[in-house]
Amino acid sequence: MDWFLLILSSAAIIIISLIIPFSEKRLLSVSGKLLDVVVVRSVFSKARGLSGSAPLPSNKGMLFKFVVPARPTFWNFGMKYAIDVVWIRNGVVTGMERNVQDAKSGLRFFSPGSRVDAVLELSAGSVERLGIVPYDRIEMISR
Repeated sequence: MDWFLLILSSAAIIIISLIIPFSEKRLLSVSGKLLDVVVVRSVFSKARGLSGSAPLPSNKGMLFKFVVPARPTFWNFGMKYAIDVVWIRNGVVTGMERNVQDAKSGLRFFSPGSRVDAVLELSAGSVERLGIVPYDRIEMISR
């Protein structure tokens, strides 16, 4: 019976992941500057993240959206370059991780200090370049 429930719940996750778009491109206003971001919502897209991808251009990022606020754990597994990570709750910056090094520098796990409903990954140095600080507003712009 336990195996049946495990298989059934796994199948449900896969089906839901197929229904919900893996990602969508959006425009994001961050500290008054516009960034092109890929918004990821599915379990698979979140797990993959930027692992194995080419370095992000300075005007691009990846936004992870969570339906329920949580303290997600991220890691640098498979990363080929350093990134900045911005923790967001209700469209407000709650904290940041700067210059998270690639996996060659050693595996690292990191989480926000409080529950968040979005996480923005940017190329290393972007937090400083864009002037992002706690309590900044981050907004999705309609295209």
